[in-house]
Amino acid sequence: MISIFIYHQAEEARSAKSKLAQDLNSAQDQVKKLNEKVSLLETKNSSKSDHLQDKIDELSRANFELESKAKELNVSIKKQTSELSRMSEENDRLSEQLAANVERPIAEGQEANGTLSPKQNGDHAAAAARKSEALQKSASPEENVWQQKYLAISQEHEKT
Repeated sequence: MISIFIYHQAEEARSAKSKLAQDLNSAQDQVKKLNEKVSLLETKNSSKSDHLQDKIDELSRANFELESKAKELNVSIKKQTSELSRMSEENDRLSEQLAANVERPIAEGQEANGTLSPKQNGDHAAAAARKSEALQKSASPEENVWQQKYLAISQEHEKT
C-alpha cells in the first residue's frame, strides 16, 4: 500500500517534471523569438531610434522576465528531480523492508513468542507446563476447565 502511494507520488513528480521541462522549452523558445525580434527591429528601424529604444527596453524587460522564469523552472526541475530520487530510494527501502517482514520464515526450534519448542531434547514436562500456562492465560473459563482436565490426563500418561 505504501509502495503504491509512493509510486503514485513518483508518477506525479515525473509528470510535474515533464510539465516544467515543457514550460522551460516554451520559455526558451519565447526568449529566442524575442531576441530575433530585437535584432529585426534594430535593423529595420535604425532611423526611428526613440521608438526603437522603447521597444528594445520593453523586449529586454520581457527577455529578463523570461530568463528569470527559466531559471526558476530549472531550480524547480532540480528540486523535483532530487525529490523523485529521494522518493525512489524511500520506495526501494520500504519495499525491501516489506519483503523482509512478509517473507521471512519462522526459525526452526522457536515458537512465535521466542521460547524453545518442546521438540528439542530435554524436560518435556516443563515444556508442557509452560504450554498449559500460556493456554490458561488465553482461554475462556469454560475452555480452561477442559484444558486443565486434558493436561492432567496428559501428565499422568507421561509418568507411566
